[in-house]
Amino acid sequence: MMQPDLRQQAKQGDAAAIAQLMNRVLQPQGVKAHVRYQGEELQVILEADQVPDQRSGVAFVHRGLTHLQIPTLKIAEIQGRQIQGKAPPWAERIALLPPSSMPSEPQWLTQGRSHLQRWGLAVSTDTRPDPTKLVFMLVLAIYGFMGAWNPSYDGPFQFLHGVNLFIHEGGHVLFILGGEFLYFLGGSLTQILLPLMFTGYFLIHRQHFASAVALFWTAQNFMDVSVYIKDARLQALPLLGGENVTHDWNYLLGQLHLLEQDLLLGSLCFAIGVLLYLLSVIAGFYYARSSQ
Repeated sequence: MMQPDLRQQAKQGDAAAIAQLMNRVLQPQGVKAHVRYQGEELQVILEADQVPDQRSGVAFVHRGLTHLQIPTLKIAEIQGRQIQGKAPPWAERIALLPPSSMPSEPQWLTQGRSHLQRWGLAVSTDTRPDPTKLVFMLVLAIYGFMGAWNPSYDGPFQFLHGVNLFIHEGGHVLFILGGEFLYFLGGSLTQILLPLMFTGYFLIHRQHFASAVALFWTAQNFMDVSVYIKDARLQALPLLGGENVTHDWNYLLGQLHLLEQDLLLGSLCFAIGVLLYLLSVIAGFYYARSSQ
């Protein structure tokens, strides 16, 4: 519960008290507010690992200062910047008008948490979709559906398979010192781990739409590997190097005495890919907003 004297200090224009009120909501989300008076204006600087979203940041500060109804405060300058200072910052000046129908007491803690359900500084209720992201996600959804319907290497995923193939071969080189079994497993393993690492990176840095796109790539690689697993006994797929090259999954499943289960294991891998594909599309459409 907020202390009444802290609210009173903030209402009187105490910059330190205003900063404390803001940071009670912002700091759990990885954002820190610095507040100071500069001439007759109040300057609010929002810092985070990634530059806070401008629309959300301005909306949050404007709402909080309006609730406080500081009599002498008419103008506020709000800045957003990255802690390391690599990304370009933003700044915006706003006029603070008397509230028309706002409650007299600030509700930053109770209402702030509901607005801050998403990671980062997403405090605005503005959820207008970004048309470019929506169209891109729609293309991925259709492309993914066509690829799932026909996941073979000469199907719709043929282009992505070509990209994944280079990653696959690089995975063999990466695990060459890990022994024969790990060497053969390294190709398919790298195919899945690399896009999964991108997914995690974007998620940690609160780039949710980008993480959904990377998750789509991860899903496609599961489907791609499933085709290879299902071919373990038949060995009908053309391999780089010709007929003298050892089929990865024929060797792997043979070593595990699971060669006769190649279709079952391949189907399981494919099912994981489909589930991740659906999750990526749902997340992509949800986060296809300009504030994400």
